[in-house]
Amino acid sequence: MEAGGNGDENFDDISIYDQLFDTTYRNSHAIIVGAGAPPGGVFGLDRSRMDFSNYGARINLQGYGHGVYTTGYGELFDGGGDPDQYYTADFNGTSAASPIVAGAVACLQGYYKLNYGAVMTSDYARDILITTGSPQQGSPEHIGPRPDLQAAIAALSPPPSLYSEPIYIDTSLEPNSIGNATVWLYNRSGTYGIDFSITANDSITKSTETDWLDATPLSGTVPAEDSVDITVTLDGSLLEPALTVYKGELEIAWGVAGGVLDSLSCIPVFLSIPCQPDTVYDVAASTDVGGPDYEWIEITGIGTMIPHYWYYNPSAPGGVLDDGTAGPIVLPFDFPFYGGSYDKVYVGVNGAVSFTETELNLDGYYSDLDIPGNHFTTFVAPFWSDLIIGDGLVGHGDIYHYSTPTDDTIIIQWNQVGNFDSINDTLTTFQVILTRTGDITFQYLSVGTSGLENRALVGINAYGCQAISYLDDAEPAEHMIGNETAVRFDSGIELVMAGDPDDSGGINLLDILFLISFLYSDPPGPEPDPYASGDVDCNDSVNLLDILFLIDNVYMDGDDPCYYVPIP
Repeated sequence: MEAGGNGDENFDDISIYDQLFDTTYRNSHAIIVGAGAPPGGVFGLDRSRMDFSNYGARINLQGYGHGVYTTGYGELFDGGGDPDQYYTADFNGTSAASPIVAGAVACLQGYYKLNYGAVMTSDYARDILITTGSPQQGSPEHIGPRPDLQAAIAALSPPPSLYSEPIYIDTSLEPNSIGNATVWLYNRSGTYGIDFSITANDSITKSTETDWLDATPLSGTVPAEDSVDITVTLDGSLLEPALTVYKGELEIAWGVAGGVLDSLSCIPVFLSIPCQPDTVYDVAASTDVGGPDYEWIEITGIGTMIPHYWYYNPSAPGGVLDDGTAGPIVLPFDFPFYGGSYDKVYVGVNGAVSFTETELNLDGYYSDLDIPGNHFTTFVAPFWSDLIIGDGLVGHGDIYHYSTPTDDTIIIQWNQVGNFDSINDTLTTFQVILTRTGDITFQYLSVGTSGLENRALVGINAYGCQAISYLDDAEPAEHMIGNETAVRFDSGIELVMAGDPDDSGGINLLDILFLISFLYSDPPGPEPDPYASGDVDCNDSVNLLDILFLIDNVYMDGDDPCYYVPIP
């Protein structure tokens, strides 16, 4: 039950609400109540819309919008000044109307359950009350009829003769396991049997999931006033562990024994295959014992500001400096992240980057997200908040990026950016630091002045089961970030020095001869394993320059070879 609201708004105005109140587009199954005039004519024609009530096809029923007796206020009776005895005779608005209709629905539901041993759906209750209610009068702005409980009870019809217990299945399985559930089909009829046929759909959306859902038997007969049990098999061995829930359904076609199966019931099935611990990263903050040091690296004077024309937002073109994304920005190295390797990054205004997502928003706008989540394939969120840059009304600041001369680190800095919801908060400054080893560091010079740290999402996520939620809406409290703090996600990857292509454990003449054989022998000698071990100058290829580099290192005390990230 929902109060329709007192704003004199037309929910059918598609220029404002589009399809938000169209039940053929999306149906919340709620019963929404408008405010009508009560009998007596004091507040207008009985059952006419009160001029403050919201209206439209989605307003289903009406209750008294004025002159309602209830507790509180005390102008009707004040109990000698005792607030616990206050009563009023003038409660009003859709807040007064909706409990009147709620009471009618509760009475109707109780009658239905008592007489039929089952409960009504909200859609059925809504339809019955609308069909049998006392019609709206007066103004054409629709708020629906007033419930007539006596007429509604007379119009009730028994539920389908076949019903199930439970009405849905919601369970979880360990990875690679198989589970069973029992569903009972009951026949309420005392005079005839019911034939049934079950189809197990492995996805409500009819997508291409494997056949993880089955039932036995798939057909049969339920005798009069009797029941049969169905064994439902859920094969988790066919499904990957996931952060999302697998959704299936059992469709049951049924009818009188020997006749046509012209009725349909559905049993939704929800199956979770929980993710196993797979964080890869160790995370610690500068406030933890043994945590990383906070060492702010100011890049606004040495880095590159992302030009405003780089930002794009096709879903909301006016929001390129609000919820837009810039990129790709080429990384100076291949960045390892949860088993993948990435050479570019996309930067979102709202305090996050991704190695794969070209748009870091939801349908063009900022939205609260959770980690773990499946919104993006890769998601690194130092300070996911509703931010805005540029020189607009609340916009401020810019985003910079900088790669170190050694090409082993890139820094992305949100510098004095604005808070979309607070015009005066323009101090928020933070950065994400990515290194060749896969380490990720978030640093916070300032978290602003409007409490964004209490709402920000901080963490990393790859699609599937790989995620670390460090802070989400100030939870857990011990992970709260503040000014001049740092959070580091340590990948545990250790760089390996190149220059040992023969994998002998040392760098010497044999490695030089190994590269000469690989490059110039006919047929060629074996390839360095891994290939990066022969790329001693880290220019992404093995060639004569690497041989000369090794000769210089081994015999002329030249520079040491560069380092590479080992492939697992």
